[in-house]
This record gives sequence, structure tokens and C-alpha cells, in this order.
Amino acid sequence: MIEHLSPAYSSWADYLAQTTYGERMGRCNAASKRANRVHVCFWPKRIKEHDLATDWLKSRIQGPCECCGVLPRTPCMGSVRLSGRDVWTLAENAKGRCMYCHSLAVERRPSVAGSGYPLAWANIGRRIGSLEHINSFLDGRINHPSNLGWACLWCNVHPDQRIPFAPDHGGFYPVEP
Repeated sequence: MIEHLSPAYSSWADYLAQTTYGERMGRCNAASKRANRVHVCFWPKRIKEHDLATDWLKSRIQGPCECCGVLPRTPCMGSVRLSGRDVWTLAENAKGRCMYCHSLAVERRPSVAGSGYPLAWANIGRRIGSLEHINSFLDGRINHPSNLGWACLWCNVHPDQRIPFAPDHGGFYPVEP
């Protein structure tokens, strides 16, 4: 059961007033750490025996991976690494608003007090803020500012439900002064 269904913050200014710089940067540092996980193409491990499929696969290993476009077993995100400050700049420029549905997305995913175990977030998914890679991992995701945005968790996870000003899943659209 989610402890609160009403928004935790009434506006971007309220979010800034109720959270400390350390709390915001801790969250941004965690998001940058997740984004900096380097994808390594392990598709050569699929080779098992000599047959037509394996021979075809071996011929493909000489070229780039179809998923990420790099040579096997090499990082696909290059040398671009995000810092917590980069993530904060994205959230700050968006004023905490989802780039797709425009909901105020600054809340954390609900969790069990003490253990941190995540609770269901379907009722407030449009209020949970997250870092979004515009071009997904399989499309050659890179941590470049032109490929990043701030989104609510619902739009980030369910691209087919990116509806401007959607009232579902806790969408919250306060009027900023």
C-alpha cells in the first residue's frame, strides 16, 4: 500500500524548498551511476558448435554489432560519462517536468521505510522523476546531452503512453508562477 497518493510537492519551488542540495545531488549521482553502466557486446558467446548458423555468426563477428553498432566486447557509450551535476542540470532546466506528459516528476519511487524495498508505483508513476535516454539502449544509446532528457517514470517505462497532460497514474500539473 502506498503511503500517500497526493503529490508530495506542490510545485518545482516547493520541491526545492523541501529538499536539501545533498538529497537532490545524491539522487542525481545515483541516476548518473546507472546511466554510466557500460554496455558490452557479448554476442560472440552465442557460438557453440560448427554449423551453418555458427559459421554465419562468426562471419558477423568481424563487423559491428547490429544492436549497438560497435565491435564485439567493446563499450558502446564511448568516453561520455555523466556526473550528478549533469543530471541535475537536466532536471533543473526542465523544472522537474516530464518532457513527454509535462507532469511534475520530482518524487522518488515509494519504498518500504527502513528496508528501501520498492513498492508498486502504478498510482504515482507520472510523478516519479527519471533520467531518459531519448534514443534507447538498442538504438545506440549514448550519454550525450542531446540524447538525454527528464521524464516521469511512467513515460520512461511505457513509451506508448506518452500523452501530454495525461491525468492517469498520478499525473500532476501545477501552474507555476
